[in-house]
Amino acid sequence: MGIPFASGVRFLLDAHQQFYRAGLPVFLRTKNAPDNTAAYEALGFLWQPPSSGALATGITDLRIYPQPEVNDVSLANIGLNQARLDFGATIFRVSHSFVLQMMNVNKQFVSPRQVWRDPSVIGIYYDNRLFSIESITHQDAGGEIIDWQLVCNGTEVYVAPAC
Repeated sequence: MGIPFASGVRFLLDAHQQFYRAGLPVFLRTKNAPDNTAAYEALGFLWQPPSSGALATGITDLRIYPQPEVNDVSLANIGLNQARLDFGATIFRVSHSFVLQMMNVNKQFVSPRQVWRDPSVIGIYYDNRLFSIESITHQDAGGEIIDWQLVCNGTEVYVAPAC
């Protein structure tokens, strides 16, 4: 069946998520600049980067499109994890089309997994909550990736959207 079959399956998944799974928007939250404050703190200096210019830091919310499927996992795994109260896991099912778009924009990505594991990635922002990406798996058809399943943990703390 090969590549045309896989592209067709991904096209159907994209159409399904676009038109039938409409819901709250989901964002990939990233840092704008590398965090290099550790080198200054090791020397005993407290350094805060400027608010503008080449050294400016901040966050960017990149809309995941087509709209991912979002499923809450059982709340049976509520617990205290390193002073962080988790309210359970959420599974985000993201189309590989989004990953291909990100790889097209960021030419330094040589593997699709880098979209999720790049040092600039903070997590998934959804419903005023920030989710940390814990597990990354993908489904294949016809020798090609169709979608990504991200198992993410979130906290009870509500987070402000990026400006």
